[in-house]
Amino acid sequence: MSQPMVTEIFVSPASGEAMQARRQVEAFAGEGLEGDRFRRPGGWTEGDGRQVTLVARESLDEIEAESGIVIPAVKSRRNIITDGVRLNDLVGRRFALGSVVCEGVEVCQPCAKMGEVLNEDKARVVKALVHRSGLRARIVSGGTIHAGDTIIIDPPHLA
Repeated sequence: MSQPMVTEIFVSPASGEAMQARRQVEAFAGEGLEGDRFRRPGGWTEGDGRQVTLVARESLDEIEAESGIVIPAVKSRRNIITDGVRLNDLVGRRFALGSVVCEGVEVCQPCAKMGEVLNEDKARVVKALVHRSGLRARIVSGGTIHAGDTIIIDPPHLA
């Protein structure tokens, strides 16, 4: 199996605006991602997981295979698309996206808004996304995240 990695990066400057693809993004500890609507200069309250959101490419593929609902990465409303990692297992654990250290806070819960985004039946979309809607995380140590960065779970330098 290949190494877990960041495959795509997205930010949205304001609520309701389209996600914008990036090859890299600056991550600020305790604040969020440069150019994203959820960045809070000065910091979030302890433990808030909206600093960065992630979803696994495998989850999007499974949803399509099982339900026929296609969720393009850019429409997922998540900042980081991953490959090769079970995100639900990262709640309460630290992981590195390249040089940026994050901590999983909670599994994202699906909402009816995705039905609107995808122009699909809301209840059907919510059902398909249960347990596959992604991960909310806080940024412990900032830096730059690049598409193609390796993901290291429980980095040894943090043990």
